[in-house]
Amino acid sequence: IHYDINYSPTISPHPTPALSGKPSLSPSKSLGPTGVTHVLDTPSPGSTSASAYGHMFDIVNLSGEDDVRILNFEIYFKVASCDYMMFTKLGSSSDDCSNPEAWDLIGSGTLERESTSSTKFPYRSFSSQVIGPGERRAFYMAFMDCSYTWPLSVNSASNLSDGVWVQNDYIALMEGIKKSGITASDPFGNTYSCEPGGTSYNMRGAKIHYDINYSPTISPHPT
Repeated sequence: IHYDINYSPTISPHPTPALSGKPSLSPSKSLGPTGVTHVLDTPSPGSTSASAYGHMFDIVNLSGEDDVRILNFEIYFKVASCDYMMFTKLGSSSDDCSNPEAWDLIGSGTLERESTSSTKFPYRSFSSQVIGPGERRAFYMAFMDCSYTWPLSVNSASNLSDGVWVQNDYIALMEGIKKSGITASDPFGNTYSCEPGGTSYNMRGAKIHYDINYSPTISPHPT
């Protein structure tokens, strides 16, 4: 069942009646050329697993001509619950890994583990983010006030030649940065290996949900 909440279309002041003579009573929405949500899965090798309180990572739009909208994340979440903050910025996370002023807060709340280790953030828990063709956008998820220690499972890796952890035709997930010592008053805490080219900490057994060329189209409502 596909639905949305509090949808408020803009009404055309001079609508044209439908050819059938019957007015359209509800707006229609187009999701662009694909009309579906896509998922990028990340590797989950257990031998290189590590734990973190926060995780920074970049997503690059590889499409060349299409906008990509990041909708949600599923993560390898190991504890019953944590409070969280979600941040973003244009460009690379490594440029501002310890600079809170460079980041925008786009969501916060409480994350509760689902029946499996792969846990999705609640619907609309943070505002979706559009990445233009060729653009790079950084994300940072910070966890605090958790039910147990070290809530997030990540993979450690060294010397990724191009900095790419996993990619498909549309997006590339770049190597990430691990954080610890996070509190609500200091969500940027302590940083591990901020410089690219060293040890990186990357999404483990996770999913990135996105769509392509999202463009709502509103049908006029004749009076």
